[in-house]
Amino acid sequence: MRTGTPLLGVREQINIGHRLQDIRAAKFPIRKDGQTIGVFIKMSSLVDAPARRERDAALGLIDEETQLLSYCGMLRDALLYADEYRLYGNDYTATLLDVSEFDGIGMKYGPEFRRHLLQNIVALLHKDLPAACSISRVGSCCFIILSKRAEDNDLQEAALKTTQEVHAIREVDGHPCTLYMHYAKAHGTEARSLDSLMRLLLQRLQRAEEKLYGLTLYSNDNLLFPRELFDTIPFGVIISDPATHELLYLNQAQRRELGLSYDEPLAGKTCYHLLMGGSVPCDTCQESNLQHNVCQVHIYHNDITNANLLLCHTLVPWNGKSCHFCMAINLDKYQQRHAAHDKVLYQELSMNDIIRAGMYEIDPESGIRKMMNRLGHLLSADHLLIAEEDATMLRFSHFWDAQDALPISREIQPFSREEIHAVYEHFLTESVFAIDDVEAFYRDTGYAPRLPNLQRLIFVRLRLDDRAYGYLEVINPAPEQMEKALPLLQALARFFAILLRNRNLIRRIDRLGKIDPLTAIMNRRGLLDYLKRLPEKRAYAFFFGDLNGLKETNDHLGHEAGDTLIKAAASLLESACPTNAVFRMGGDEFLMVEEVQDDAQADDICAQLHDRFRTAGISIALGYALASTPIDNIDTILAEADRHMYQEKIQHHKTRHQHTDSTPALKNIHPTDLN
Repeated sequence: MRTGTPLLGVREQINIGHRLQDIRAAKFPIRKDGQTIGVFIKMSSLVDAPARRERDAALGLIDEETQLLSYCGMLRDALLYADEYRLYGNDYTATLLDVSEFDGIGMKYGPEFRRHLLQNIVALLHKDLPAACSISRVGSCCFIILSKRAEDNDLQEAALKTTQEVHAIREVDGHPCTLYMHYAKAHGTEARSLDSLMRLLLQRLQRAEEKLYGLTLYSNDNLLFPRELFDTIPFGVIISDPATHELLYLNQAQRRELGLSYDEPLAGKTCYHLLMGGSVPCDTCQESNLQHNVCQVHIYHNDITNANLLLCHTLVPWNGKSCHFCMAINLDKYQQRHAAHDKVLYQELSMNDIIRAGMYEIDPESGIRKMMNRLGHLLSADHLLIAEEDATMLRFSHFWDAQDALPISREIQPFSREEIHAVYEHFLTESVFAIDDVEAFYRDTGYAPRLPNLQRLIFVRLRLDDRAYGYLEVINPAPEQMEKALPLLQALARFFAILLRNRNLIRRIDRLGKIDPLTAIMNRRGLLDYLKRLPEKRAYAFFFGDLNGLKETNDHLGHEAGDTLIKAAASLLESACPTNAVFRMGGDEFLMVEEVQDDAQADDICAQLHDRFRTAGISIALGYALASTPIDNIDTILAEADRHMYQEKIQHHKTRHQHTDSTPALKNIHPTDLN
């Protein structure tokens, strides 16, 4: 248009049949009186349409059910629009349309109904939407429309028209249906990438569906609601003739309130008689004050239903005339529901808070203590106890005491289940139960309390996966908390049991990590744990032993014989140590720890060990070091004991006291004799 120069072989992309396609164009100027007044454009498709469709279908770009573009096809087109915007600054619009009721109503009436309904909606899209846009199906009944931003006005009008026409679909294949189409749109300039543009669309569509934008049709400033909207709402709706007071409509909630059946006719019934039990219009009747643009609100006590009602009155058009519209909300019901909701909310928040306190702890023991602390404060209890069971015995393992309560002794001895058989009889039928009057419970069951000052008790059985762990006992919770506590404790019981199970698993894993698997005595990690438990200011001898000739035994008799030799050495050391403080420190190295008075006693023990090993036909080099607790550096002590042991080993080799002295004895020892 500016230069008047023809352009030949121009490659462009335009929407043909609601699908972005490549074309080749030739553009010629149209002149009049020496001026260019227009452009003549000749276009031809670069790809034969049937061949292109076949290729797109093979690539999964076509939705088989609707023949619209698929999600992949939409992505291809969207990338082309995005490139156009990035390279030339031509903004574009993405519009997301969704009929959210489609899946639910389709499941209700079957696949044939679903197919026909989808065909109807797709036909509306083809009919209403501008040709200069591409349509893709990206969900059950969800579509994305891509177009240039210059087409926004036409697309907006078309989307509104389609929305109204979808809402106007009342029946398909003889099945009634009510549909609403929601839509959202976004522009390429609003997002930095195609992915962020799609997220923006979804956020806006979700907001539109939450606000039910598509359920309201606009006519100037009036909102038109379908009558079906009021049929199922939970509060009463009444429509009556303001001139005669005759009832014209009651929704289901109001019919239930009055004890009327769903289909009972209203002809001849008046509002003042049916609703208020009067024979003449009520003194408080609002009919004379009703206006279309005013909503009158007041609270009224209905003597018929004995309920306090919040009433909202106005005038609405109904079958060609203005009628009295009244919405009645039963305040008593909502107050009760609110109280019930508060109770449930209290339970949920309390339970979540307690569970979070326990389950976020890495150490289950710490988790149990924190849960008991939160629970004790919540129930305003004096004490919480956990009694763990083992076979027929019980022991209190965890305690919590209120700040102003006298602490319960932690020295309570284990006791048998038989002593509290009355409690376990209750557990046969209920996992949580409360005792409001402990003294009466004593008299009726013969239950003998083990703790002082018991007034109210709650017992909670702790079980998980058919494994019983014991019970939780709540002592003297606040009286007003007794009823609330039962469902809360029932829910928390599983989490207490989980923490007890996890603690046991960790202990078992920890114990296995401290045991040498070949000899079943403790290893070096077990030694470090053992040293932490030694009483302070005591003298101990650390006897370090190294077997002589283990390599020769493995080479000549096999590794099984070597293992037998190692187990025999461990067994001899265990039998010589009254406290079983024997540790395997390496392949053929052992440590025995024993409390002693002085070097002389340590020498005697070392000599006795040599005699035991010599009698068994096993050669071992021994050395020891003395140390007093607490042990600050075990490696220094072991190094000293190892040095003394090494001196003995050198002496052993000098006298050629080889392991051959022990191997004949080993040949006569059966492995089971060494266990």
